[in-house]
Amino acid sequence: MREIVTVSQSQRSNHLATQFYNCQDSLIEYSRWKESRNDPLVHFRATVTASTISFNPRALLWELSGGYGALGQYEYFGGDCGDCGEELEQRHESIVRKPVVKSAYQVALDNGTQAPKLTMESTRYWSDYSRVIYEPNSFSTLTNWEFDPDECPEGRLAMGKERSFKGFDVGVEEWANVGEDFLEDKLRVSLEHCDLLNGLNIVTELDSSWGAFSSELVEAIRDDYSPKSSIVTWAIHKPGSQRLALQERLDRIKTFMALQRSCTAFIPLSEMDQESMWISAAIQCIPFDTFQTMNSEKAQAGMNFHTMLQSLSLGSDRHLVSGVNATNGDDAWQFSDLLYNGEDSGHRFSEMNITRPASDGSSLDHQPEEVDRTTTNYTMEQCFNPPDSYPEGLISSEHPMGVTFSVDKSTRAKLVDMRKCVERLLRHGDERHGLVDELDTLAQRYEHGWEDDEEDFDD
Repeated sequence: MREIVTVSQSQRSNHLATQFYNCQDSLIEYSRWKESRNDPLVHFRATVTASTISFNPRALLWELSGGYGALGQYEYFGGDCGDCGEELEQRHESIVRKPVVKSAYQVALDNGTQAPKLTMESTRYWSDYSRVIYEPNSFSTLTNWEFDPDECPEGRLAMGKERSFKGFDVGVEEWANVGEDFLEDKLRVSLEHCDLLNGLNIVTELDSSWGAFSSELVEAIRDDYSPKSSIVTWAIHKPGSQRLALQERLDRIKTFMALQRSCTAFIPLSEMDQESMWISAAIQCIPFDTFQTMNSEKAQAGMNFHTMLQSLSLGSDRHLVSGVNATNGDDAWQFSDLLYNGEDSGHRFSEMNITRPASDGSSLDHQPEEVDRTTTNYTMEQCFNPPDSYPEGLISSEHPMGVTFSVDKSTRAKLVDMRKCVERLLRHGDERHGLVDELDTLAQRYEHGWEDDEEDFDD
């Protein structure tokens, strides 16, 4: 078995995880799952009884209080759920929150009736449209902070309410309070359920305290729990950096540097729709699901994180993915500008192309006339067939899909910009010198050509 465990932290991240597991669930042929083209045991844990089999995601989800919406921790496992999501909150008695009503979509799933079409208004929580059942041990909550899609979509302090869930130091502090228990009680148990761990996904944010929280988790996994496993960090961020306040830019850089230190690969994903996490996550799921399904599709026998990531690093220490792009029919998406300049990216160190066929079997031709060692092409058997929880019309299974991950020289310029920002905002101290030196060293990995020598790296 080549199990993959996903740890998702934040409302945005859990929207992406929900879209992904809904897509994976749609590939399961329950009546003959052992013969299906996709191996569900890679991303799900099977529970077999005398007459039934159920599949629960190999996932660990973190939320702020209120972030689970109407979902109850033991709702589908025979426990007394009380007022649905209340047992997930563990709230202080003085905090009063209006109960969240279960969505019509979830009610239809519970009753086995036709589910209504989803809208932006009916998908404000990821639990409003989740089609899978998580084990109770999958859920963890930061009880000092709260989420509400109307009042505090970015999260805020539950008791004070004047403080947003932002800042690098806040995330580090919260991890110090809860991290050890999570590692021992939940992560270790999840890893022990794997026969042969393929790798871990860490899905998090760059522009909130979740990023720093996740960086502490990744460091702990690397040091103490699974030092040899591939760890892929998927970092959701706001598009661009010019809209960020100066302190927010500095916190983003500190978070980015902390996250990339211990992971095998760092893949940024920009918010694709700032009005709806449901729509944004559906678009982000295109490259995410494609990357994951490469590891569960039986036709890709022996495929694993290590092999895919080696096709990008080519044995070097370049672990930052610059470009993530996808096409479907006439639609094309560029998923991040954090480390990527698009058409002006310059020299490309490596590229991994993955094609998925249309529902009729037709496919893109990703094969260039000459393929050198810097380009790896994969062709999948299964089309991207969105479940009914997807925004209608967003993806067409009648057209092939292409996804490209690339590593290129433009990352160097982005890292130099980060270094300059640190020099402006941190005037003195060991932290400034440490970040500047680390950014310089990282940027040098992405140099190519004589023109790079013209830029002075000295303070």
